Amino acid sequence: MVFIASNSELNYRNPEPQEFLESEIRRDAFENFQQRKILQSLNPSVGKILTDQENELDLMQKSTTQTHFSIMNQLFPVSFWIWC
Repeated sequence: MVFIASNSELNYRNPEPQEFLESEIRRDAFENFQQRKILQSLNPSVGKILTDQENELDLMQKSTTQTHFSIMNQLFPVSFWIWC
């Protein structure tokens, strides 16, 4: 899940092939990004709006994030995570 927020209109450019870094996952994400559902406007009646000042995501996701981090580091070596 990706959250993108801006006070102005968001404009996306077409990706350059080198930005895929030979990854099919990156290629799919970049090439199909504009076709994915994007929330264009907010409706405060749906729920609380997250802002820099009002952001509880870190607390809500902390335990699952730590578990995920641990599992992923057991599955893949450190070299997998470094893109230098």
